[in-house]
This record gives sequence, structure tokens and C-alpha cells, in this order.
Amino acid sequence: MASSGPAKTGTTMLVFLLVTVPLTLAQVSGASVQATAAAEAAINVFKQQGWDRLSLSEQDFSFCKMKPPVNCASGASFETVVSTIKGSLVTKWAARSCYSYIDTGCAKVNAGGSCASQLPAGGAFSMAYDGAALDSIAKVKEQIMLTGGVLTSLAMSQQAFKALSNNETGANGAYARAEDLSRAAVAGVVMHAVFCYSWWDNPRNTSDGYWLCKNSWGTQWALKGSFRVAYGAANIMQPSYTFALQYKPSAANQRVQAIKQQLKAGIKLDSDYQGCVLYTPSQPQRIIKLVDDLALLGANTGEKGSVWCWGLDQRFKGLLSNSAAPWQVQGLPDGNAIDVVVGAAHACALVDVRGGEVYCWGANHLGQLGQGYSNGTWADIKGSAVPLKVKGLDGVSVISLFGRTPTSTLTCAKASSQRVLCWGAAFFSFQDPIGTWYAASPLSGLCA
Repeated sequence: MASSGPAKTGTTMLVFLLVTVPLTLAQVSGASVQATAAAEAAINVFKQQGWDRLSLSEQDFSFCKMKPPVNCASGASFETVVSTIKGSLVTKWAARSCYSYIDTGCAKVNAGGSCASQLPAGGAFSMAYDGAALDSIAKVKEQIMLTGGVLTSLAMSQQAFKALSNNETGANGAYARAEDLSRAAVAGVVMHAVFCYSWWDNPRNTSDGYWLCKNSWGTQWALKGSFRVAYGAANIMQPSYTFALQYKPSAANQRVQAIKQQLKAGIKLDSDYQGCVLYTPSQPQRIIKLVDDLALLGANTGEKGSVWCWGLDQRFKGLLSNSAAPWQVQGLPDGNAIDVVVGAAHACALVDVRGGEVYCWGANHLGQLGQGYSNGTWADIKGSAVPLKVKGLDGVSVISLFGRTPTSTLTCAKASSQRVLCWGAAFFSFQDPIGTWYAASPLSGLCA
């Protein structure tokens, strides 16, 4: 049972529908047709191509893939759509031109049939949020940007549905009838699936806006088969029956490799801003999609707990990375790096072995590596490109690392006993009574 009463999510009003049966179990007219539209959008996003490049057969999905098949009299439930996709039952999908509305039986689309699959190699269907309904407007808009659109349903009275059929519109050319169906009999409520792929927000009025959705009534209706639905109208985007279908590489490592290739082609050191990296995609890319890719890359690059570096190394003779592309730091012991701190010309990692060990690499002219000595100068940088275990921390249970600033030559380790031990050098202003401080191996209390 869905919640009743209005609820504010972000800047958009949701009007929840109260019914006596779970809406995911309700039969929704056009559900399989709009699931096909969602699949087309997801594949086009996967292939980074225009919307007019793919046309999948609704007949194939409705009667040959969905289990159980669509009931022509009552439609299909969203639960059936979700379970079909999650159950990996869709590994082939014929083109509409090969398997049309007039075809019967599934011989043409089954294994060995004459209809070739339109699904790209290396990918697979899945449901966003593992098939859970999108329970906020923020998630709906997120999935529209990431997957091309969302599958949802209108819920309205017979009279309101007739008005929609007649393309009734209000302000902004949007269908605007809003109904409270909390006391309506289930039999009197029309559930009609649509695929929504864009939205418009009024910059002067946060409660005003509309969704742009695709209907299943042909291109002669409304806006060539699409139409606008005002926020809050027709009980659209209810959290119990709004879902997103996605098409992604069938294995995480495949997607990671694809992201790496894409980034490698467009990433370079920025010649205008020293030390910065510039990324120029080969074609326009939404920021949210780039963030999603980078999050997956960060979660799946290398072994768990490995350390990767990139950046400028003009002065440090290979002790750091000098690379716009991330590279994995070699020489850390087996275990998870649980904390990393970076200074002006060195870096240190806390590794989860033997109670917590600290390793540093880079320049050592001011004792940054914690070896008990310093070597080199700013003019003649010396140190180690291989991580060295910091000396003087044996028996200390280190829980975190920190530095004075990202450009400093000082590193400190916090122990489970709340002791703080530091090494390297700190240069304070002439007004600071501490003055200049230096230690080539960890000393206690100086950072506390």
C-alpha cells in the first residue's frame, strides 16, 4: 500500500496514491511497450548513439520474453517486467521490422530463428537500484540522465483518462489534471504506462514544471507520440511504480576497461594550469555520467586497497608520477591501504598490516620519508620512488595520517593511544613562536 497525502521531495511535489493492492502487482496498460522504449533508450546510451538508430520489437518482449506473457485484455504488471529483466531472460531482442505486431508464435525470435538480435555484444540488461522502485524525484532525474529515461505509470479516473486521450492540455501545453484517488475503487482507476525521458523546471516557480513522456498511441497523437505531464498531474512518478532499466557491460571489469579507454583518449596535462589535468570527451557528456563512471573506476581499479597516483613530476626525477593517467604504486606490502596523505614532493600510505604500518615515497631532502636521515636539496631532489617503511613506529598502532597542508613537507601519524608522531619539516610564519621544525624520524607530541 502506498502512502497518502502530499510529500515534498527536492523542489517537486509528489502526490501519493492510496490503493488497496500493491501497485507493482497491478496490471498496467502499455507496460511492456514502454519497457521496450526504456530498453531502446538504455542501449542507445550504452552505444552513445542517437534515438533513431534502434527499433526493438514490442511483440518479442511482450509474448516471447516476459514470463508470464502479456495479457492482451489487462496488460502486464511492473513486477513481471522487473522480474523478467532481473532474471536475465532477455539475452536476444529482435528488431520491430523483423518481428511485427502481426507475427504470432516465437519461432522467428527463439534460438536459431530468422530474426537477428539487436542487443550489442558485451552488455546486459539490469534494473537500476537492483529493481527497487525509484522513491524520490532526485533518483528519477538521475536515472533519466544516466539511462535515458524511466518507466512509470499514470493513475487516473476513467474521465481523466478520456481527457488525456483527447490530448487535453493546460499551461505550458502540459496535461494538468490532478486527482485525489485515495478513496477511489481500484476497479475505477486506470493504470497507464509511459516512458519519461526529460523534464522542464520553471526557474521562477519551483512547484511548476512538467515531464516529457512517450505514449504508446502512435506518432499521430500529441507531440509525435510524446506529451507533457505537469508535475503532480495524473499521479505520475509515484515511488511504488517508477523504475529504470539499464544496459551496461555484463561484467564490472569490462565497464572499467571501457571507461579507461574513454578517459585515456581525452585526458592530458593542462598546459594553462600547472599541475592540473584536463579531460575533453570525444562527444558531449553529462557531468553526472562522468561522475558515475569515475565512481565505478575508483571502486574497481586494481586490487582492494591499492594506491594510484597521477600528476606533475617535472622536478622530482621520477620519484612521483609525472603522468596524467593514474598508475599503481608498486612496492607496498600485501594488505589494504586505508589512508593516504600527499605532500609537496612526497606521499605516505597507512597499510593495514601488523597493526598499521606507514610507508612513504618521493623526496627526502627534509626527512619526509621518515628514515632517520635526509638527502638531497630542493635544487637536487633525492629520495625513493619505492615506498619505504617509516622507522620509529614499531609497536605503535597507527589509525590515521595527516599533513599540515597538501603542499607541506610534514607528515603526522595518529596512534590508537591518541599519541601523535610527526616527521619531515614544518615551516611556520615569522609570527609563529614555534618557528621552523625538522625531524627525519617520528617524534611524539609535536603536532598535538
